[in-house]
Amino acid sequence: MGSQRQITMVGPGGKTTSAKVSCHERQWNEGGFSRRECTIRLHADMFDIHSAADDFFEAFCGIRDQLTAHDYYPLCYGAS
Repeated sequence: MGSQRQITMVGPGGKTTSAKVSCHERQWNEGGFSRRECTIRLHADMFDIHSAADDFFEAFCGIRDQLTAHDYYPLCYGAS
């Protein structure tokens, strides 16, 4: 299962830019347990980053951490 969205980011000096965010979910059974991995990929002119976690919120936290290191911040509901 996957989906794509456009988001806006603000960078150094308040300049805004758009980015495409792709979300994918993978579920499987392992050792009698149900497992899940959520992956988010963010692609913009200056970035192509991804993060994976057990849920989409934690995966997006990984994206935010990587963007913050470059002084960029997503402007979307998932960023709050």
